[in-house]
Amino acid sequence: MRWKSLNGFAVRKKNLLILIYILYLLSSPSVYGQKVLAVQSARFIPYEEVYKGFKDIYRKDIARVVIAELGNVSVTDKIKEIKPDVILAIGIDALLETKDIRDIPIIHAMTLNARSILSDNDNITGVDINISPERQLSIISKILPEIKKIGLIYNPGKTGYLAGSIQESAKKTDIEITAYKVNESSDVPTLVNKMKGQIDLLWMMPDTTVVTPETVEFMLLFSIENRTPVASFSKKHVEMGALISISAAPFAMGQRAGEVANKILSDKNYRNEGEIYVREESLFINMNAAKKLGIVINKKNMKKAEIIE
Repeated sequence: MRWKSLNGFAVRKKNLLILIYILYLLSSPSVYGQKVLAVQSARFIPYEEVYKGFKDIYRKDIARVVIAELGNVSVTDKIKEIKPDVILAIGIDALLETKDIRDIPIIHAMTLNARSILSDNDNITGVDINISPERQLSIISKILPEIKKIGLIYNPGKTGYLAGSIQESAKKTDIEITAYKVNESSDVPTLVNKMKGQIDLLWMMPDTTVVTPETVEFMLLFSIENRTPVASFSKKHVEMGALISISAAPFAMGQRAGEVANKILSDKNYRNEGEIYVREESLFINMNAAKKLGIVINKKNMKKAEIIE
């Protein structure tokens, strides 16, 4: 009898442990109720880096669809099939495909001029493709202390928010901003020439109206002819002759997106943070351009910079 009672106790204990384990699985975020779907525009290297950065922080399983590889299947169909709790939209095409969804939190990354296609989407937040204006102005001041007047050109419908933030941030410094609005790429050369003798540096922002192959060529020629350095957002422009570029690395964008996903899935009271900036920048400096322009670089603040010869 004693053996039977002990055996019965062992069976009940085993059943209890199984029940506890099942309840744990049902309550575990990684197993039930918290799914992330990454919608990626294409297998473009920067997009892949964003995805890797996201996985570096968000350590759970992630479903992924690549729009360029979907064929006849729509993104909407995949979303209905997977039923994610959070969507990561990588690239502008991914954001365009998901922006009308209102009942699922969406985090976008590597999306140029995202604000121009969003309206009152309270469920959408994103990692800004730019470094914060305050940080960029700080870097420029430290590396190029002689720069006091900066010129920029922007399309209000695309980068108006960024231009406004730059001007507001500059008020806290001794840097003066001269900004011109433009709606057509063909008007950019005229406005650049208008700044001749009025600025110490031309700031090229990621604005698809302002930055085209033709306007970039013109701005770099203006730089040489007027000994006025160009600051950009792209390493490519530095290789072409711009003095400096300050940008957010795709991997770092993915990491920030991963942090936001963790917040959303762990905090029921989470509120949309709006645009989010990465914490570290990628910095490139063209020393040959500096020499040609007669620019003295403060080398004490170049520790994180990659030099382009």
